[in-house]
Amino acid sequence: MTIGLRVRGMTLVELMVAIVVSSLVIGAMFLIYQATYHVWSRCASQAQSVVSAYFVSAQLSREVKNAYAVTIPAAGNSITLSLPRQDASGVNIIPFQLGAQITYYLSDSTGVVGKSGTCLWRQYVDAVHSTTSSADIANNVTSCSFQQDALATGQVLKVYCNMVTVAGQQGAEQYASSFQCSTAMRNVAPQ
Repeated sequence: MTIGLRVRGMTLVELMVAIVVSSLVIGAMFLIYQATYHVWSRCASQAQSVVSAYFVSAQLSREVKNAYAVTIPAAGNSITLSLPRQDASGVNIIPFQLGAQITYYLSDSTGVVGKSGTCLWRQYVDAVHSTTSSADIANNVTSCSFQQDALATGQVLKVYCNMVTVAGQQGAEQYASSFQCSTAMRNVAPQ
């Protein structure tokens, strides 16, 4: 007795259902990939603005600590730090003598003082060797403000607050990274 085995293929309906289900799975995987890539590229771009804002804030903080005099104009959009002259071993000469002046200000890409722009510039004037150099240290800076602590008087260490906001954009999304810090001066000239 022989039992006939009938080999049956897929029907057209089964094939169409398999194609639709496969298309849905592939489409969902593509959407997940696209969303993941969008989040990754946004985070990478935002991380760059955070690094710029942090770098500027940290550098300002270090230089304010070493300054013996700080000048902030009424507008509060720039700051000039007077650093003391040092001897050959790197120790400050007392009474303080001007060694260098550092000015931070916002300008355009040319770096001309007084022009409005989104580039943060650092101008270094070496009083000992009579040289001046300027460098663009951050771009897309939307705000930069400085202020003196109103409570500091006399021989108390003066505290200065600086805030740097760096903007960024990824596609249509815009964001800003801000760092604000207060710094106490270590070198205070007698008043």
